[in-house]
Amino acid sequence: MTTLPKRRRRGVTLVESLVMMSLLSVVLTLSTGLIHTAMHRHRQTQRALTIERDAWRLSHQLRRDVASATLARLEGSTLELELPIQRTVVYRWQDDRVLRIEERPDESPRNEEFNWGENGVATVTELDAPRRLVVSLRPKESAGTSPAANGQRLRLPPALLQLEISLSAEVP
Repeated sequence: MTTLPKRRRRGVTLVESLVMMSLLSVVLTLSTGLIHTAMHRHRQTQRALTIERDAWRLSHQLRRDVASATLARLEGSTLELELPIQRTVVYRWQDDRVLRIEERPDESPRNEEFNWGENGVATVTELDAPRRLVVSLRPKESAGTSPAANGQRLRLPPALLQLEISLSAEVP
């Protein structure tokens, strides 16, 4: 009795390679979508953390400046504080940021910017009896949301920063 030699398969068929390529393309397409979503969420989180960090920095710096001020003037959206040792600090409120400019007699001005992008609006108002300032940073839309790139909404707290600063009786 003669036996037929067994043939070894040394490659893949065309159908097998097409199936593998289609499966790989599906997996790559799904992973690309997931990576894009993860990167978008990361950007949103970074933006929210930057806004909170800048609001905290502004709060801390403004409190320190007002506590040591000898004179305070508010004209429109500009607050000018005169500090000891011939220092002057000017805060300028704009829609999406606050600029802090510190001037000393023998040095160039130091600029610091507190920025929160298109999500927030900063305001400063002066109240009488007793004289005090109210500084607030709120979302632009009243519902506390702002549009995101793909139609979703980024939830922001109703007030990112709300400071009420009393100016002492000696400060004119």
